[in-house]
Amino acid sequence: MSVQRVRDREEHRADDDSGQNALQQGGGSRRGTSDGVGQPGHQRRADRRRDLYLTREQRRALLDACADGLRDLVECVILTGCRPGDPARMRRSDYQVRNGRGFATFRTKGHERCVPLSPQAQALFDRLAKDKLPTAYLFTKDNGHPWAAHDWRDAFKEAVQAAGLPPETVLYTLRHSWITDAITGGIDLLTVAKLAGTSLAMIEKHYGHLVEDRVPDQLAAIQMM
Repeated sequence: MSVQRVRDREEHRADDDSGQNALQQGGGSRRGTSDGVGQPGHQRRADRRRDLYLTREQRRALLDACADGLRDLVECVILTGCRPGDPARMRRSDYQVRNGRGFATFRTKGHERCVPLSPQAQALFDRLAKDKLPTAYLFTKDNGHPWAAHDWRDAFKEAVQAAGLPPETVLYTLRHSWITDAITGGIDLLTVAKLAGTSLAMIEKHYGHLVEDRVPDQLAAIQMM
């Protein structure tokens, strides 16, 4: 088996396995999936994670319902599309500013990626990084302790309920919403895959239809002769 195929399989697991990662929350799925008959359990869970999309208004309502430490974690997923466990692992040294632009290093199951941040995300990281030592955790609970496996689960469910969101909303719903917005906003699939820390094959499989939907309008806007 080639190195690329091994890597793709590992990335599939990183996106589709909701229970094996100690700092990863499961739940949610995509539009247009099958009823799950004959699918492995982890695949059905991954499909459910991509069914639900939150509007910007719903995301803001969710943030308003979160306490400080949880709000920071949730805001990071909203603004970067990272996996829920990624910011929980981050140290202060994982955030750097180069020539005025912020970059965050996320680590998932042995894979490391450094991604550029939007101005909104950079403002969040600037605030959290202020006065912290390089080895200090960037995202912490309200008591200042680092997040452990699924510490956020019960509090997040309460926030979902308080915000009046669908009860099946999980942190992965925010990742799905970010990927959806990134693609419909015009970012190419390869770049989205790199920013989200997954394979191009995964993005094409679950989100390729979003590109196909906008192709007719794009073609109509191009003067060929």
